[in-house]
Amino acid sequence: MSDRMSVVKKNVFNLFLKPREKEFKNALIRFCGRGLMGNVLAKLTCGNIVYIETTKKVLPYSVPEAKEEMSIETYLEFVGSFLGADFFGEIVVNILYGKITGIKVKKMYKPDDIMECLDAPGK
Repeated sequence: MSDRMSVVKKNVFNLFLKPREKEFKNALIRFCGRGLMGNVLAKLTCGNIVYIETTKKVLPYSVPEAKEEMSIETYLEFVGSFLGADFFGEIVVNILYGKITGIKVKKMYKPDDIMECLDAPGK
């Protein structure tokens, strides 16, 4: 039953993707499917992807291979948590030999966010 639910969830996720979100997903699949190395950068404004950039890297073969711990869908679900939210910033996905090694989330703080952080107990 859980396998069926995950398939339904993936299909529903794919139906509602905006063009930039599809472009981001396809860039990840392309990098991972071809065993490439580099980064996929997505810039978000108000939770919407407004810019995507891919950077390929050439590294010597002596670089150790990454361990694949999670599927691309899991990473896409993580990135999807920032979509539609009030998020301003960058998400950079690092890929080594076709395997995702990590995601960097760089957030831009708006004045309201800064005030919330300063007013929070235990600053």
